[in-house]
Amino acid sequence: MKAGYSAEAIGKVFHVGHGNTNDEASWSIPHHKEKVIEYLLPESTNRQLTREEAYFENTKMYFPDLPANKELPRGAVWEAPDVLDDAYGDGRVANHAISRLRELKKHPEQPFFMAVGFARPHLPFCAPKKYWDMYDPQALPMPQYVQDPENAPPMAIKRGGEIDQFKPIVPGQYVFHDSITRKLIHGYYASMSYMDAQLGRVIEELKRLNMLDNTIIVLWGDHGWHLGDHGYWTKHTNYEQANIIPLIMVAPGVTQAGSVTDQPTETVDIYPTLTELAGLGKPIGPQPIDGLSLVPVMKDPAIRIRDHAYHAFPHGKYLGRAVRTDRYRMVEWKNRNDDKEKAVYELYDYKTDPLEKKNIAAENTKVLAELKIMLARHPEAKKTAK
Repeated sequence: MKAGYSAEAIGKVFHVGHGNTNDEASWSIPHHKEKVIEYLLPESTNRQLTREEAYFENTKMYFPDLPANKELPRGAVWEAPDVLDDAYGDGRVANHAISRLRELKKHPEQPFFMAVGFARPHLPFCAPKKYWDMYDPQALPMPQYVQDPENAPPMAIKRGGEIDQFKPIVPGQYVFHDSITRKLIHGYYASMSYMDAQLGRVIEELKRLNMLDNTIIVLWGDHGWHLGDHGYWTKHTNYEQANIIPLIMVAPGVTQAGSVTDQPTETVDIYPTLTELAGLGKPIGPQPIDGLSLVPVMKDPAIRIRDHAYHAFPHGKYLGRAVRTDRYRMVEWKNRNDDKEKAVYELYDYKTDPLEKKNIAAENTKVLAELKIMLARHPEAKKTAK
């Protein structure tokens, strides 16, 4: 906004819910909120407030006497009503984005930044029936490997989690029955196609308004998604499927249609990339900016600006810090409460083991040592202030 841009957010952008409300300082106009957890069929909730609805609506903030979340009923993990697209929040997000674009078109002298956040394919897999009908569930790919990686340390293993918040999932169950697995995968595909259709509507409106050639578009997801691989579901791990995300950028006059790069990338790269594309230069803040501009890579996909991507995720008292190169991923697990406890490592070779069947840290010490040096370029996490 300091650079003269009008900035606005629609839908699931800032993580509203779980005790968070908004980030008002970031937007020129109030954030347009929409539902993340939404049911249309009475049987999905039995007309009761469900756990995830309470989380994302911050119900506890307004009703302090509400029972603990685990004592609330679970909502359905999927539903497929025969309804119009805007019966669900993502359709309404697209409607509002289109309305705002039409208004912004009236003021061509005013540059704008618009963050449009679609909820699907976040759980629950609630999407209009026509998107479920696009797929033959028997033809959908099933997970190829449903075991923990061999030699994986205990803190790397996932059981249950977010998926347990929904019925008819059996809480704590490890590998689901094929019928449940197939239905969940079907729901993911239906939800993805539903979201994709809404995104398409917004892009088509940009085209209709003759704004497409002067608009930078970034499509990205905030995390990956386990679909039964290793027996895991949703995210919250340091493995490939939880951390690989879609990232598509369109910058008129810079990118070439259909070009692809193997450059390891982090989501923190999006901000400096956008500021450079907008002619605003390198961003400066009260603390160092971790990201790197991807503009050189967008101009020439063969260029490399870094040799790895860094990510981290905690599990209990342990923090797993990871580096992912073109070929390998190393995860270092350390006890956040005990500096004296020895670190534990995972190492996976995606050239020979794309399904992460075996942790080879103990047998490939040369690569492990090289990746430890890479990881050392990143600061250790600071302990939470007491």
